Amino acid sequence: MAAWCAGAVTTALAAAAAAAPVGNARRRRADGAADAPAASLAAYTAPFWAWALPRVAGVPAGTPDGDALFARRRLAGAHPLALRRVRAGEVGPATPFPVTDAQLRAVGGCGGDTLAAAAAAGRLYVVDYARSAGYIAVASAVGRASPLDEAMATAADGRRKVAYAPKALFVVPPGGRAPAGAVAASAAAAPPPLPLAPVAIQVATAPADAPVVTPRDGTAWAAAKLVVNAADGTEHELRAHMALTHYLMNSVAAAAARTLDPAASPVWRLLSPHFDGLFTINNTTPGSLLGEGNLMHQTLTGTAAGHTAYVAHVLHTTPFNSLFPRAEMAARGVLDAAVLGDYPYRDDGLAIWDLLHDYVAAVLAPHYPTDDAGAADAEVAAWAAEISSWHGGRVAGFGEPAAAGGGAPPVAGVIRSVAYLVDVCTFVVWTSSAHHAAINFSQHDYLAYVPACPLSIWGVVPGPADDGAPATAAAAAVAVDDTNKVEDKDDGEAAAAAAAAAEAAAAAILPWLPPPPVAGAQAELMAILASVRVTRLGQLPWTPRRGGWHGTPEGAAAAATLAARLDDLDAAIAAREAGREWPYEYLRPSRVPRSINI
Repeated sequence: MAAWCAGAVTTALAAAAAAAPVGNARRRRADGAADAPAASLAAYTAPFWAWALPRVAGVPAGTPDGDALFARRRLAGAHPLALRRVRAGEVGPATPFPVTDAQLRAVGGCGGDTLAAAAAAGRLYVVDYARSAGYIAVASAVGRASPLDEAMATAADGRRKVAYAPKALFVVPPGGRAPAGAVAASAAAAPPPLPLAPVAIQVATAPADAPVVTPRDGTAWAAAKLVVNAADGTEHELRAHMALTHYLMNSVAAAAARTLDPAASPVWRLLSPHFDGLFTINNTTPGSLLGEGNLMHQTLTGTAAGHTAYVAHVLHTTPFNSLFPRAEMAARGVLDAAVLGDYPYRDDGLAIWDLLHDYVAAVLAPHYPTDDAGAADAEVAAWAAEISSWHGGRVAGFGEPAAAGGGAPPVAGVIRSVAYLVDVCTFVVWTSSAHHAAINFSQHDYLAYVPACPLSIWGVVPGPADDGAPATAAAAAVAVDDTNKVEDKDDGEAAAAAAAAAEAAAAAILPWLPPPPVAGAQAELMAILASVRVTRLGQLPWTPRRGGWHGTPEGAAAAATLAARLDDLDAAIAAREAGREWPYEYLRPSRVPRSINI
């Protein structure tokens, strides 16, 4: 069933790539009107005749609501993997990211705060896309040129995609919380505190030509947030989604298929349900996503050669063991829930990891009661060697450290203990199910509506206004209405005023949005990828074998326990998220497929 579904999606993705007007350079030149900047937001809602319009469409980019959602994306959006704690000397007036205490104090709840105090308490966080943007830019410049590169980067009106390498600073206020979207009583007052709030953005890495922009910098702030969202979306698609999920699991699964006996290997029996549909969907990528004229080429900044080179670079240089979720989150400094409290990807992801770890350990225990028993399995040894071999999976950093304890480098392609085997297998199951669900099924909600998150910026964005103006006309309208406390405005007038304010806010960012055909390609891709769920984590293929799918009483009991515990977790997440403005339900186990089949 999963393979059939992936095959059907192959057809849909290929059709989307072929049908997008941007994919044909001659057609683009003949139809310049379609490539012109949109006159209003209406042009960006047109692709949603077949899918629900994402809720983010109702949040103007320059309003306080937009700032709350901008921060929320880092914790519960499509790419909750970029936020990390600020390092010593990284932010401040004398650093390459010259944010000041005064700019921090303008954030709601931070009136008496300082950068030093916030950093010392672990409350300052940053997203930094310099490395990914820089690699793509260099690889695009030196890689094999395509005749379509110019067409993909240029609109008929002369606008071009512009590459940026932005940074954004966020803070957890020292005390107090407010509902997302609460606004100040006047334009001059700071908004009330949010669980995580944006402080400043730098759209490039050189301070001399990229000054810091803050929420008080008018249209420049709205444009800077688009720059960050575009860079984040690019890193999400190429690094987190393609390289470290689809293709990493492809390397592991292909090595397993070549080295593990399907009839006898308990490791193959454990992992194979989590490979359903993987090879099929991955085989569609060169013809629909990566490659000349395809969807990534159309929507992202850079060339097809640059994108492919970046995916390969990430896949072959990211240490495998560093991706285990607790190690990955510890490296980013986001494990401490006492500081960063509202981070559902972390909390739900680790809860599922722990359940899967118990399950994997119980399934493998009868077969590998000791480390010596594990080391004696020649097929497992061959699988590990194949994963890390340059002639096999080419997965960097796969292998168990030669000595116990942190800091020891891994021995490439070696599994020494049952504990490491359990960790590896748990990571494969977790990545193929929960992790992929989190970054795939959130795409419709957070990446499909282009005015909220374009995957490329078309033009040079403005610098800071330094005039203390509200972020946009929409923010001004909200502040003035709140200040004047107009009580006699009827619902119809209020709705009309809100709609006019939202349209004014949107109009300010239209010059930097992709042409509607490019936006249509992005919307269609994200909606397709997020629309198909096949299989469910915790459900195994039916078999008449005594002992169930795993063939042992211990395996059958472990599978039943996992299914029950996943149901309990699902109910707990549903209860927690009930009534929330922006619920996070991508990791509800009932919504998590057991494999990467889309």
